[in-house]
Amino acid sequence: MKEVYIVRHAIAEDRIEFAKSGLLDSERPITEQGRHKMIKISEWLKHQIESDIDLIAYSPLVRSKQTCDILKKTINCKSVDLWDELEPSTQVLKLKNKIFNELELKNNIMLVGHEPQLTSLVQSLLSKAETTTNPIQNFFKLKKGGVVCITFKPEPVLKWFVTPKNILPLSL
Repeated sequence: MKEVYIVRHAIAEDRIEFAKSGLLDSERPITEQGRHKMIKISEWLKHQIESDIDLIAYSPLVRSKQTCDILKKTINCKSVDLWDELEPSTQVLKLKNKIFNELELKNNIMLVGHEPQLTSLVQSLLSKAETTTNPIQNFFKLKKGGVVCITFKPEPVLKWFVTPKNILPLSL
């Protein structure tokens, strides 16, 4: 059985405040609060994942890489890779193709990315649609630090979906 874990990056610096620094949004880091919460989320995840993760893929944005760094310290993973397909403006179909290519060689992958791309990806995988113009659009929104697990049996099936609000009380 193959599984894909879809993780939204940890809480990042405020977009408007960070813009005043003159740096690009792609350089916006996670906050200390975001780091602290993601450490707890990764500890919880470690107990939910039944097999080692073959690959953690992250987007080119700093906050995604920082989230990935926290996850890889806790979760057993064989490799880590930057995927340009996880850049927020990339079309979901292109990301889906990358996922399916990876699943030919790997059993469990984790993706660390951004909204609205990740929600669109989940909706597209579960509805088998190439786009997200389908009845389940806006079914849910992936909160920062939220995680979705999709199992391929061989068709994609939602195994579980959690938000930090659900996880953090359990990790105390």
